[in-house]
Amino acid sequence: RRIEVKLSKIKSFTPFQIEQAEKSVDRYLAQLDKTRDLSRTFCHIDMDAFYAAVEMRDNPALQHIPMAVGGEGMLSTSNYLARQFGVRAAMPGFIARHLCPNLVIVPCDFEKYRADSVKVMKTISEYDENYGSCGLDEAFADLTNHLQIRTNFSEQQRTFPKE
Repeated sequence: RRIEVKLSKIKSFTPFQIEQAEKSVDRYLAQLDKTRDLSRTFCHIDMDAFYAAVEMRDNPALQHIPMAVGGEGMLSTSNYLARQFGVRAAMPGFIARHLCPNLVIVPCDFEKYRADSVKVMKTISEYDENYGSCGLDEAFADLTNHLQIRTNFSEQQRTFPKE
């Protein structure tokens, strides 16, 4: 019902009102453009399907089949094969099984995910000791200082060692 009300309101706008709104937004964007600070470089890290990736690493048999992490009541995530069937995070497992009958659901092991997250966050902290974490699988970091230092690196120093 609320969507219908909003759509009705949108349809009631005159071309003049739309043009005025567009001009107002353009002025606002121009003002933002004048005041933005591009002197720092920030990075947002989102480890998509993190829990599924940890499970597939620990059990390679899961790498080539549709799988999800969670339970019948709710899934935390799914791998990309399962996503092709429409299986998504926050979906009840029983619905996911309906969409993908061959789906393997692995129970959550938050201690394992937390341990792997700590390793990733430790690496991020090497680039920004004041990084912020938004959960086990997300973080943000200010890379400005690292990038400034890196400009003085030799080509060899800029290359990660091959294992």
